[in-house]
Amino acid sequence: MKLTVLGSSSKGNCYLLEYKNKVLILDAGVKFKEVQKALNFKLDKVVGVLVTHEHMDHLKYAADFAANRN
Repeated sequence: MKLTVLGSSSKGNCYLLEYKNKVLILDAGVKFKEVQKALNFKLDKVVGVLVTHEHMDHLKYAADFAANRN
C-alpha cells in the first residue's frame, strides 16, 4: 500500500491511497488538476473519493472531483 500526500495544511488536504493499481482519494482540498498529474492522468485507477469532514481545506474542490468522475 502506498500513501501519497498532495496537501496537508490549512491551504488544502488531499491524499492518494494506492493498492494493487487502484486509488482511493482522501479529501478534495487541492485542485483536481494536481490530482490528475499525480495519477499520470490515469483516472480509471480511482475507485472513490472520501471527504473526511466539512472544512473547506478538505472539500474545496469536491464539486470538481464529482464533475470529472468516469
